[in-house]
Amino acid sequence: MKKLRLTLTAIAALFVLGANAQTVQEVQTKFKDAATLFNEKKYTEALPLFEEVITMGEMAEGDVADLMEKAKKSIFVSNLSLGRQTAKSGDFKKAVTYFEAAEGCTTSIMEKNNANKMITQCYLLMANKEIKADNMAAAAAIADERYKSDPRDVRVGTVAAQCYVKANNIARAVEIYDGIIKLGETPRYANAANSAKESAGKDMLAISIDAIKVKDFDNALTYLDLAAKYSENNPTVEMARIQVYNSLKQYNKVAEYGANAVTVQLDEANKSTAAFFVAIANQELGNKAKAIEYYKMVTTGANSEVAKKLVVQLSKQE
Repeated sequence: MKKLRLTLTAIAALFVLGANAQTVQEVQTKFKDAATLFNEKKYTEALPLFEEVITMGEMAEGDVADLMEKAKKSIFVSNLSLGRQTAKSGDFKKAVTYFEAAEGCTTSIMEKNNANKMITQCYLLMANKEIKADNMAAAAAIADERYKSDPRDVRVGTVAAQCYVKANNIARAVEIYDGIIKLGETPRYANAANSAKESAGKDMLAISIDAIKVKDFDNALTYLDLAAKYSENNPTVEMARIQVYNSLKQYNKVAEYGANAVTVQLDEANKSTAAFFVAIANQELGNKAKAIEYYKMVTTGANSEVAKKLVVQLSKQE
């Protein structure tokens, strides 16, 4: 009796499988219906039919691998086309969903990259809309949404960082800049890393200059240190740093950074200005020899005559 029950179960299973099996002709017919809609650019209607072709093909009695492959390719193209159509209408957020679907339904690296670029473009356009409206916080959030999902997307990451700076979220801007710069350890991202470093240096310098204008010297120094990190031996950064320390009467710091500040200046006028600050600092610290050395470097500008007199005066005291 047990053997008979097993036999009946097997027969029932075969009956179910036979009922669900698709003929090659049925798959061909479904593909033809989908292809007709596809050729008429009715991608929304074509998509579910192409998906049915794949489902039916998996249960087909004959070889329909070629039709299934064509259906998969058509699903990718349909999603990509719908994304482009939707983007043209201005609904970039919805367009992203189509491009993401296209990216997810293909194993082709080239096709994935194509869809990925479209996704980035949509986020950049959404961010740019907010930038034009002077809504930097919103622009930064949009660009950052994309960057968080793909930290290798350096284009959108740079936009996010720049917008965060303008929205006064410096901590997140620095975090993104540092992430892009770290990618530069791989040759493929070397140029992007260098660009991020340059942008970060300019942004931190601009913030520090704004702080100096309102005599917020503590913040000025914080951002000057960051600017120096991104833009090593930058003449403007090094000059500003010793000027701030001079304003704070922290002459030991002026002396510490002064030699390099003088060295990196690109013209004689700026070298003379930097040397004057370093000379004053050393004079205040009681280091007459160093003070004389730097006063002698003040060869031009409004301080040159004063420097000459101080060289004479300090030399007599030696």
